[in-house]
Amino acid sequence: MKSIKLNHSHPYIMKARYIEEIRKMTPQQRFEKLMAIIEISYLLKATNRQKDILDIEELEKINKKSNS
Repeated sequence: MKSIKLNHSHPYIMKARYIEEIRKMTPQQRFEKLMAIIEISYLLKATNRQKDILDIEELEKINKKSNS
């Protein structure tokens, strides 16, 4: 695999570069990239839900202490 460089250019140039990169990929590589994006998205959502649950539990504990 090639080393990845961060490129900072005009959005139009970056979009063209991204499209060219996708065109060079095989259908299998495109599918794997899509699956990786979906997996990361799912993990981020699950993490945020868990964080929200923990925040709610922590607030309930604080409320119980203040009511005592």
